[in-house]
Amino acid sequence: MSTSLDTNPTSETTNAAIATDGMVSITEQVKVEPSNIASPAVSDAKAITLVDADGMLEVEKRNLSERIAPRRLEVGADATRSALRGDKLMLLGVSWLALAWIAFPGWEWAEEVKRRDINTGAIKSKHKLAFATAATFNLDPSHSDPEIAKQHGQLVDRLSLAGEGLVALIEKLPLEERNAITFDDEGAEKVVPYLKKAGGINAVAAATRADNNKTPAERNHQIALDPAKANEYLAEAGKLALLAQAKGIGDNDATVTLALAINVGDETIHVEADAGLADTVLAQALKAKAPVDPVVDTIGEILQVGRVIEEVETDKPKDHLADPKAEDTEMRDASRHVVFMPDGTMRVSAILNPDSPVVLVQTSQPVLPKWPTMPCHLQAQSRRIIEANIINPDRRKLFKMRVVEPGKTLGHCRLVFATEVAVEPRNGKVELGVLVEPLRSKQENYPLDVRHGDFAPDWEFPLDLSARQILMSFVSAIKTPGDRAVSINMNGSEAEFVFGKTSQTVDAATPTKGKVSVMARHLRPALMTIATLPLVKDSMTFAADRDGAVRIAFGTARANYAVFLPAVMANKSLSNRYFTPIKVK
Repeated sequence: MSTSLDTNPTSETTNAAIATDGMVSITEQVKVEPSNIASPAVSDAKAITLVDADGMLEVEKRNLSERIAPRRLEVGADATRSALRGDKLMLLGVSWLALAWIAFPGWEWAEEVKRRDINTGAIKSKHKLAFATAATFNLDPSHSDPEIAKQHGQLVDRLSLAGEGLVALIEKLPLEERNAITFDDEGAEKVVPYLKKAGGINAVAAATRADNNKTPAERNHQIALDPAKANEYLAEAGKLALLAQAKGIGDNDATVTLALAINVGDETIHVEADAGLADTVLAQALKAKAPVDPVVDTIGEILQVGRVIEEVETDKPKDHLADPKAEDTEMRDASRHVVFMPDGTMRVSAILNPDSPVVLVQTSQPVLPKWPTMPCHLQAQSRRIIEANIINPDRRKLFKMRVVEPGKTLGHCRLVFATEVAVEPRNGKVELGVLVEPLRSKQENYPLDVRHGDFAPDWEFPLDLSARQILMSFVSAIKTPGDRAVSINMNGSEAEFVFGKTSQTVDAATPTKGKVSVMARHLRPALMTIATLPLVKDSMTFAADRDGAVRIAFGTARANYAVFLPAVMANKSLSNRYFTPIKVK
């Protein structure tokens, strides 16, 4: 039979060391609150297993949730009162949280939070287990003590992610293991080892956060790459690249060893490295030496920069015959398109969103052997799949690309991306294709273009590394851009970036004074994306036509880019001075 934990009926304040699995411990004052929920033991009735619950009706699941709620709430509150996140109580609390969610996700979590005297509006976490977590662990982000409120808010976020990840782990267990887990203390104890094996609360929370941040294409279509195959592939590619640099060596089977060079005056002495050091360093050196397919790297980088263009939901139904006012009608997204223009440049822009930014691209080398003479784009659905696989620079070295005929289509050509290090099939070989096809639309919904040749800035100034770091700090603090704007005020020597009550100033020696505003939701992703790129030194500039657009230009070894953001007008609308749909004849 389950046994209730002892509860402290008084409220006290203690100095507690908060242990975090895998994190540095911190010591701070934590106010210990008594639980206001009764804590009867779970009934002696026959233990219900996870498999039993699979066959329950909703009313039975509701009854099960009601039955296990007191014990879950008791354990969760005790875990918080202990202020030891890494201890057994916290692990047990997350286990109970996961079991409760599996029992009945539709439980009245918000009402349970209110019964804890916690303000539901103070729970800012958007994770699906947030309310369940706040109730289970008695976490109050609206606490009168700001430090406790902050700590509780962070715990809601982290523990809800850990609970969500644990639910996913449990649901993947074999039938016999799930049948051994019951909705009681014994069952919760059996769940704890699964949480520990996955790395503990922090590791599971981090993995869940990373998975939640993936796009649907990344989650469903990203090829799983085998680390062992990848290491072997990169080491061999690096070796071949190294041998190709060495004059007079035509044998690809030649042995590569690691040596240490000692410079004494004009003389260099080579000494053989210790075997243990040589194995470790040589493997890393060869992998670093492995070349990347320049076209794969270029297209991957363009897709990476293209994330500046948000795919927002429109007011147009996916089904043209559907009622746009009906609550269950699915709406189209303003999908992002990568377009090859006849003049040799490229665009990344959206359809169905006249207020979207536009990215202009000029690659350092052509990515197609034969450039199209009419506007063509990467077919949208296939583009998402390719993007999921090569947007991460670390994955690009593991793919090669070739161009083939379009087959029985009206396309210009087909790009085929191939890897030899996939987990499945056994030989590791997987290919993904994307059609380069002319822009076509019966409704004439074409991606946006920007008349970059007509752009006439009122001012322009460079952004060096220091200025970029200042602006990164500025936009990183904008957590909820909403429909608010960032104003850039020029005084002749400096540019002041202002968002609400927050501002940052960077050097900007320009002869023209004035002001321009752009949407925070446009500026933030642009600057944060640029920060992830290997920029060519001193290549970034900021220019503005105060009534038209802001242009942020920058370059890498692969391409030169210009991101055009529409300016906010006095009437709060966005300027279309330079923006127009791509013209298709």
